[in-house]
Amino acid sequence: VDLGRDCPVDALAAAAEREQARAVLVSGLISPIVPQVRRVRAALRARGLDGVAVVAGGAALKQLAPADLDVDYVAENAFDGARYLDGL
Repeated sequence: VDLGRDCPVDALAAAAEREQARAVLVSGLISPIVPQVRRVRAALRARGLDGVAVVAGGAALKQLAPADLDVDYVAENAFDGARYLDGL
């Protein structure tokens, strides 16, 4: 499900719950998105979605480690992210 640009974190978590997602992927091109990405895991946990994988990518995010963003994986590109998901 593509939630488009500038999707609020709560809407992302709600869609993950509604769609019974196994993973949530977020992309960010500019650094102001970093604080929003750091909120994704907490928003998922608040809905009992602890098992949903969080994958980040994009120019601003791939410069950081997963621990810096509180995500499971930071993909170098879309193909890298797809390979990670195949391994879940």
